[in-house]
Amino acid sequence: MIDIDRGVLELAKSKLQAFHFDSWKDSRLNLVVDDVYSFVEEKIREVDDGKLKSEDLYDVVIMDICDPTEGTFFPTMLFLTFFSIHQ
Repeated sequence: MIDIDRGVLELAKSKLQAFHFDSWKDSRLNLVVDDVYSFVEEKIREVDDGKLKSEDLYDVVIMDICDPTEGTFFPTMLFLTFFSIHQ
């Protein structure tokens, strides 16, 4: 899981237990506090440089992002940019 805001993660851990059921403690979780764009670009560079095998990356990516609502430029631009770069 990648989130840019450590404060939100800490708040969720302490106040939203009814939703996450302590999933933070699951050993399968790799929690990264970073910008998702930077994280993905770094992993792509590591594969391109031979430092990481593509099969060592994630099997699935589930994204909870802003909906690129019609008429809102910024979320739409980010959505399109991200997916055009990281296909």
